[in-house]
Amino acid sequence: MIVQSDWRTLWLDSGDPETAQEFTRLFTGPADPDAAAPASLLAAAGMRVVEDAVDTIRGERLRPGTYAMELLRLLREFLVVQSAGVRARRFDEWRADLEERSARGAFGFSIERRVVVAEAG
Repeated sequence: MIVQSDWRTLWLDSGDPETAQEFTRLFTGPADPDAAAPASLLAAAGMRVVEDAVDTIRGERLRPGTYAMELLRLLREFLVVQSAGVRARRFDEWRADLEERSARGAFGFSIERRVVVAEAG
């Protein structure tokens, strides 16, 4: 079983860094102060932690089928549809800026997330 417990960092190279920071904060939420929480929950479910690490994903292009495109889809789904915290037009304009930057070779993103791998105990 793989459990993504929390996002450590999420960075998108944007011409509007304030908006990028706002959107990523709304999406990731605050860090979980209880670092032992995943292990405790898994132990209660009769599983043991095999690996607990920080995974880093980076990219420089927005293309169909890439992790970056999936990430933007998830961001939009959560921010615009589920939480209604951001207006669709505002998000879509920001995304269009990211796509334009990518076409010029001026885009990048980085994600660090905590990943816990567990198996039946």
